[in-house]
Amino acid sequence: MEDYPNEEETRIQIKENEQMHKTGMLVALALGLHNFPEGLITFVGALTSPSVGFALCFAITIHNIPEGMCVAIPIYYATGDRLKGFL
Repeated sequence: MEDYPNEEETRIQIKENEQMHKTGMLVALALGLHNFPEGLITFVGALTSPSVGFALCFAITIHNIPEGMCVAIPIYYATGDRLKGFL
């Protein structure tokens, strides 16, 4: 048994990494577009009442944690770099 991957396995791994990176970037774009209305709603809510604006801000912040993970995980697995996944 070989300990090293053969050429075909390497090509498959590179293809999977490229697909994972593409998925992460597409999710990042979709979430960026999704966050614009959230910011607008928070702004309008804060104009109405600061307490409403704070509540909306807190709720959206909690909501964005799993969204961020949806972007970071594919980028991390595609690159193997935690910093790139985090950024």
